[in-house]
Parts: sequence; C-alpha cells; structure tokens
Amino acid sequence: MTTAAREGTPAQMHPAALVAFLLGCVAVVQAGLNRRIAGTAGLATAVLYNGFVVLAFCGLFYAAARRGLVGSVPEGVSFRWWWLVPGVLGFSLITGLPWAIARIGSLQVFVAAVAAQMVASLAWDAWVEGIPFNALRAAGAAVCVIGVALALYGSR
Repeated sequence: MTTAAREGTPAQMHPAALVAFLLGCVAVVQAGLNRRIAGTAGLATAVLYNGFVVLAFCGLFYAAARRGLVGSVPEGVSFRWWWLVPGVLGFSLITGLPWAIARIGSLQVFVAAVAAQMVASLAWDAWVEGIPFNALRAAGAAVCVIGVALALYGSR
C-alpha cells in the first residue's frame, strides 16, 4: 500500500483494488455454484471437487514457480506450523459460505462477510501491518455493519 493511501490522503486507485473487486465477484459466484452443487450432490461432494481443483492448480503454480515463471521458491526455508492456518481458513470458506447461502441467501451472507472483513481489517491493519486506526476508517466499518442489519432486516 502506498504511503498516501495509508495516511488516508487521496491517491490514484491501485490496480490491486480492481483485483480485490473482481475477487469479491468471484467469491459470490464460487460460493453460489458450490451451493448449487451441494443442493444436488451434497456439500461434502462440492468441497471434495473444490479440493481436487485447488490441488491441481497449486501443483501447477508450484511447478511454474520452481521454474521461475511466477516468482520463485526460496531454498532452505524452514516450515512453520502456522503456515497451515490459511488452508484451514480457506476450507472454512469453501464449506461455510455455501451452507450459509442455502439458509439466508447470498446478499445477507456477503453483506455480513464484508462487514466482518471491515472490522477484522481494521484490527489486522493496526496490529499486524502498523497502519494506524482512525475515526474515518472506523466510521466506514460501522456503516458496513449497519448495512448488514438493514440487509438482514429487509429480508424478513
């Protein structure tokens, strides 16, 4: 992130913002399709198919990295147990999002997810990235949380 963006001053939109937007769209489509698969073949089957596809793409990505095509793979790096945590969290997303969509709908699930991401991002930025907490950022997260309440209330 640029210094200007971290300090809250106006800056040009970073291409990563477009990537993040597109990934948000991908998350909705992926979870929705998994919900459809789960409705026909069961959630365990949907998760298993996802796992096979992820494994195949990870293998291809790792092979490309070993050849220097997409970054590199450093030698002599020692494994750390917490490197498995993102995989566990990814599994919870692949399993939990379709389950939740089937019960309350895509809009409510993703509005709640975005609100949670806003709150968690404030904490992550402050404690891990060293990006200061400020009232404007907190207000943005609060507006998102209020949006969750409105979206959930509007479904009743």
